[in-house]
Amino acid sequence: MKKDGVFHFIEDWVLANDLVDGIDFKIVSFLLEDDEGHLYSAHEYYHIDPIKELQQKIIQHIIHNEHDHITHTPYIVPERPLFFYKMKGHVNFAHAIPTGFGVVRMLRGPWEGEYLLYNYDPVFDGYVVEWDTLYELLLLKIYVQLTYPHEQDDRLLEKRIESDPMQLSQLLPGNAEVIFKELKAIYAKKKGKVYQF
Repeated sequence: MKKDGVFHFIEDWVLANDLVDGIDFKIVSFLLEDDEGHLYSAHEYYHIDPIKELQQKIIQHIIHNEHDHITHTPYIVPERPLFFYKMKGHVNFAHAIPTGFGVVRMLRGPWEGEYLLYNYDPVFDGYVVEWDTLYELLLLKIYVQLTYPHEQDDRLLEKRIESDPMQLSQLLPGNAEVIFKELKAIYAKKKGKVYQF
């Protein structure tokens, strides 16, 4: 069955620039950076259910791992429009964090109680990197391909990875080599289905 690209997997989006953390939504995703500079989703690092078990694990981690750094995914309201994405199905925390997306739980509004993705702008040494909406879309395409490998077959993304892996690796906050390896394995299993957006 042909899908309509990345937008087929987005149920809705919310313009979030005027929403307030703690009133309209709560950030529920965590980044963990080890002493070697590797970035993980805390959920993936601990191999646990992202919602039910994380808080206790974070407390234990902070007590026992002085060298690792754990924090909420960054949330800085940019000058450009900031969107929360309501994806079809469940949010995949393990794919969200490495591809540049944090997760919020909505506290009110039409998606109250639901989990939505947001693109966290990269922050290096305290400076927010200027972000382009096209880059955000590209990262969303990577998230969708990883999360829905049987439903999505984005051959344009595959060509982009092959033609300019360095640019993509600079966009990805997670381990690009691991992400590319997973994407290549997905594409290797495909039998010529081509879906685009």
